[in-house]
Amino acid sequence: WCWKQVESMGIPRADAHVTVNASIAKQYLKQYGQSFDVIRNVPLLPDAGLPLPGDGDDEQACQRQKAARQALNLPENGVIWLMQGAGINRERGAEELAEAAILDGSVLLLFVGSGDVLPALKRSTASHANIRFIDRVNLSTLKQYGQAADLGFSLDKPLSKNYQWSLPNKLFDYFQSGLPVVVSDLKEVASVVRSSQAGIVVEGVNPQAILAAARQAMANHASLSAASRKAAHVYHWGKESRGWHAIIDRIEGKSTLHLWSMDRLEAPLYGGTVEVSGQIRMAQASGLQVVLHAWGQLSHDKPFDQGITLQSMRRQA
Repeated sequence: WCWKQVESMGIPRADAHVTVNASIAKQYLKQYGQSFDVIRNVPLLPDAGLPLPGDGDDEQACQRQKAARQALNLPENGVIWLMQGAGINRERGAEELAEAAILDGSVLLLFVGSGDVLPALKRSTASHANIRFIDRVNLSTLKQYGQAADLGFSLDKPLSKNYQWSLPNKLFDYFQSGLPVVVSDLKEVASVVRSSQAGIVVEGVNPQAILAAARQAMANHASLSAASRKAAHVYHWGKESRGWHAIIDRIEGKSTLHLWSMDRLEAPLYGGTVEVSGQIRMAQASGLQVVLHAWGQLSHDKPFDQGITLQSMRRQA
């Protein structure tokens, strides 16, 4: 309730709106009639640079993995699974992942980070030597664990909008380590994985499905790892930060056209809607950003889904 009050007062008055993925942006557009720019929570470029997309399961990659395992006192041979995060909480797949590792018996599963499910999980898996828990570590050490592993996991369940629309930054950390991923079928996460072809999407978060997906990923490790490294060149802050510069330019009025429509802009293409659409296309063809101000709170993003910023207002008496 408190957050709703903050939103309802703040969002209509803000000059710019930012959120972390398209699903949340669409919900806010529907609720408040305001466009949100999407700036994803992706990692910085590493000091050593990104791995080359074609740098697959070759000798150099094997040497990096071997060195990371030695530095972390991990077995040099065998398959290592990794789930990392500062919020490894209940109903985020950690329990089912541990059961899958126990079913397999030959893999080493690492939980690196913190979360409310871990104390109970440590107790319930105490007799299984192939499951280890590592407390939160610094960024460089976390990257080492990524280099040492063979697969990365993100298995949130769709129990709330927060989880349904999540896009955890560990997914992009896995990409920077060249890890194939196994993820649950959440809209934003699955979209990234399917489009990048960097992993396997499991339809149900249960031990059997997770184990089958992990084995499928290992059977196709070379191609999935290459796709993961390729994705790392797309999802990093060097590219994502360009969105911030566009927002700042728009606020300062640089290369920006503001359009005001007295019509209530509805989906059917006639009248004012046609005229405004034409103005938008011409402005964008000239390299301008467009901010469209209009009456009415639209319940859809059509036909104005052309990369514009929509600021709709309630009609006054």
